[in-house]
Amino acid sequence: MADAWLARYRAQLEASDLGQWADALCDAALPSIRLVIDGQIDATAAGVSRLGGSPDLPPDAPWPAEDDGTPLSFIAQLDMRQMAAHDVQGILPRAGLLSFFYAAASQRAWGFNPADHGAWAVIHIADVAAVRPREAPGEVRAEGRFSAARLSPEAELTFLPRESFAIEGGARRHAA
Repeated sequence: MADAWLARYRAQLEASDLGQWADALCDAALPSIRLVIDGQIDATAAGVSRLGGSPDLPPDAPWPAEDDGTPLSFIAQLDMRQMAAHDVQGILPRAGLLSFFYAAASQRAWGFNPADHGAWAVIHIADVAAVRPREAPGEVRAEGRFSAARLSPEAELTFLPRESFAIEGGARRHAA
């Protein structure tokens, strides 16, 4: 699928008189999955991709928490079977749920410092049959709770930021 996207992209570049840069631009293009909000969701539906709401967790799974025990906010979960159709590189799990949690109320971590490791969690739950919607613990503040919305995946090409070392290397490679 990525080859078909790149072929269409290359054809668009050629048609726009940008063919001389087609190799460099195609080298910089990467397949990705865009998550699109697709409306409201039944909050009791287990195992579906969603932004906000309540996560689906196994009954015995602990709620993710910061190092000090403060519960993290639930951000999103992805149904990996749904994502697999758009994962042209085959790098994501093919089944299960991928759930994301973050210290949203405090927003103390941005991810640049290794000391931020306790401010977020990503959990892969392989056995979706065992999950049930779970309400956030009472300690999760109101500003760390989000309304549920359904997420749908769409395949697309993305590009490295201009300050990327890969772009700089590619630009030098194609300038010669």
